[in-house]
Amino acid sequence: MSEVTIQFSATNSIISRVIRWQSRSWASHVDILFPNGWPTFRADVRRFAGKNEKEFLDKAISRKYPVSMERIEKGPVLIGAISEGVRIHDFWKYSAIRRYSATGLTARRVRLLQGFLLRQLGKPYWWRGVFDWGLDIGDWRQDESWFCSDLIAAGFEAGRLPLLNPLVPCPRVTPGDLEFSPCLDLLPRYPQGIKKPICYTESK
Repeated sequence: MSEVTIQFSATNSIISRVIRWQSRSWASHVDILFPNGWPTFRADVRRFAGKNEKEFLDKAISRKYPVSMERIEKGPVLIGAISEGVRIHDFWKYSAIRRYSATGLTARRVRLLQGFLLRQLGKPYWWRGVFDWGLDIGDWRQDESWFCSDLIAAGFEAGRLPLLNPLVPCPRVTPGDLEFSPCLDLLPRYPQGIKKPICYTESK
């Protein structure tokens, strides 16, 4: 099974500062990190894209932060909604970073998550999401374009491990909303003094 980690980060860029101010969070971005790679990626792409494999990969892999196919399969590699869109990408210069593991992420759930990511790769970044907080506009599950935290929340929901309480209305998802999900544990350990409620893992 591919190991999956969620990486929260911030930089010193203006966009990062705007997102942190709007969301009242220390983090401005969140990615899915495959520390040991996605070993079946090449085969998964061939099944998914067929004869359009090359065209698919051209859109799926970041041009600004490129990674090789070997790196994708062996890791570490990141997948997330960045300025180019939903891309597989390399690391960049961070001012702060935290990584979390997901409780209850079975092999089947990882495959469901990977299937969701394949369907989203190449889609555009939702720039409107940078400035939408407080307006309660939009549906974070819409899949035409993605803001980083919306993509992660939808991916884990597709993997039947919702990071947010499905009973609580949430028009927008911020990095801060995800970081305090009871389904995540800080690596190497969660900060002392913070009690976490029961995870929202589905029984299926």
